Amino acid sequence: MQKRIKNIGLDVYKNSNSIGMAVDARDGEVRYYGKIDNEMKQLDTVIRTLILKGT
Repeated sequence: MQKRIKNIGLDVYKNSNSIGMAVDARDGEVRYYGKIDNEMKQLDTVIRTLILKGT
């Protein structure tokens, strides 16, 4: 099994977080992943989904 490292960035605001992800490397293309409410439970769900999908 190949180890994959993803670089995820967050723009944190009072009521929401925007999520971006660098593709293939830290200096790779950055893609907008989505926007979630500023709640720890939603961030946990996104991270777990990314891990499960291997994205």
